[in-house]
Amino acid sequence: MVNIIQNISCNIFAFHEMGHHFFNDTDKHWNTEISNELRKIFESVIDSEEKNVSSKDLLEIKCDFLGLISCFELSNFDGSLNILILSYYIMSTLYSLKLSADKTITEITENYPAEHVDFSNIGKQTGEYGYCIQVDHSLYRRAELMVKMCKKIAEQKGIEIFTKSKSFPVSNEINSLLHWVMNDIMIMKDSNERAISRLLAEAFHNHEEGMNYLYLRSKVFKSNRDEIIL
Repeated sequence: MVNIIQNISCNIFAFHEMGHHFFNDTDKHWNTEISNELRKIFESVIDSEEKNVSSKDLLEIKCDFLGLISCFELSNFDGSLNILILSYYIMSTLYSLKLSADKTITEITENYPAEHVDFSNIGKQTGEYGYCIQVDHSLYRRAELMVKMCKKIAEQKGIEIFTKSKSFPVSNEINSLLHWVMNDIMIMKDSNERAISRLLAEAFHNHEEGMNYLYLRSKVFKSNRDEIIL
């Protein structure tokens, strides 16, 4: 099961990039490589959901669709549509996290002086910065479009999806749940967990000495292990 999920969730990116190689403004390869049946599904969703879509955005959506149908057709797993739904929603959430991180770094860079980090100091350090939570609306919308196309394919093929799937059930609210988790992580108020998160970010952010820094600093955090009752 893990291998199936990994293969599908990774291959959608590979097939997406392949789409950029094949598809262009003339639609030559789009019309020859995508079956008429699948093009009708694509067009029905786009016509009903997207108004005045730019040629650039349409190309990205077509490449997303190529990833979807390629992974679906290559998989013999009857839960593949649910895996694709989950994969596109995870992709949307990860891009939102990246956008949040980029926005946060920009805010810190523009509003705070550069901080000196002493790699040999194992003493506790503090740093209070603001952070930004952003939703990548473009990726969010593209994920929603792919899910609508999955629903159309499922309806046409007679495949049960979401919680009705016996092989790989997925909640109908998975997208909202993933973004709720993202927000929950960002607004975490536990000082110990936030400090550990900051430490990891510092250790892995372009520091050749980052791992040693992590090792030295990791000893300053407290644990609640004494309070745990087994």
